[in-house]
Amino acid sequence: FDLAEISNKEAAARLVKAMRTIGLKRFLFASDRSGTNNPPPGEAWKRFLQLPLTNDEFKTIAGNVMPWVK
Repeated sequence: FDLAEISNKEAAARLVKAMRTIGLKRFLFASDRSGTNNPPPGEAWKRFLQLPLTNDEFKTIAGNVMPWVK
C-alpha cells in the first residue's frame, strides 16, 4: 500500500489502526506530486510524520522498498 495523503485526524487514526493490523512492512511512503495542487515530496513527508505512529513505526515504513527493487 502507498501512503500518499491523509485527509484528517479521524481518517489518520483509522488508517494507523488498519496499518498495524495489516503490518507496517506492507506500506510505502508515497507522494502524489502530479499536478500543481499536491505538495512536493518534502512537504508530503512532513504531513506523513503527523500520523499517530511511534518513531520505530516511522523508521519501519521509511525503510520499506518494493520487493522487486531489493
